[in-house]
Amino acid sequence: GDTALHAFRENFRYGKAIALITAIAITIGQWGSLTGILGISANAIYEVSQLFLGNTGINENEYWFVLGIALFIIVLMYALLTIGRYSFFEKVLVVFVTVMGISFFISMFITLPSGEEIVRGFKFQIPAGKDGKLMAAAFVGTTMASATFVVRPLIVLGKGWTKNNMKEQSKDALISGILIFLISAAVMICAAGAIYGTGKSVTKVMDMVTTLEPVAGRFAVAL
Repeated sequence: GDTALHAFRENFRYGKAIALITAIAITIGQWGSLTGILGISANAIYEVSQLFLGNTGINENEYWFVLGIALFIIVLMYALLTIGRYSFFEKVLVVFVTVMGISFFISMFITLPSGEEIVRGFKFQIPAGKDGKLMAAAFVGTTMASATFVVRPLIVLGKGWTKNNMKEQSKDALISGILIFLISAAVMICAAGAIYGTGKSVTKVMDMVTTLEPVAGRFAVAL
């Protein structure tokens, strides 16, 4: 089969332009996404180090520590990409996603809102407030990422699948879609119970660690 970008070039009018625009848009989007994840990861690692060292006060050098951690992560990731194989990254991601999923499911049952509130949450509406539309766009972008559509053919190639593996590919896609839905639902229910339900506000990214506090307490940031 063809990749999405190759199919755009070969089958659409102005296909080359569409493929180029798609590639540029996804590159910029992923750049921003990965930069955000890098910042969150560096901050989380710093907070974990402070937690285990027993430092709870304000550190004037926090910015430089976080920056150093971020640079270390960049170097480490590039090194792993240079020497690693797809199967290695797949195994690592399976472990991380499994831990994350189990943690959110446990936290969900601890902070479970009433059934009426959950049902009401399925009614589509833009959240109130000045950032409501931005929040809705962020939700769509994180659960239905266009990058996944474009990159999936490369993932299939990395697994060594061919046309003879259509059954395995379809099963893999179905299971992935179901798990994404369930984990996303668990995350939103946790947020509804642990943040919105308690009247807490989110002023920075690390405030969202609150969703895992019912499971891990003060070690939620480490999880």
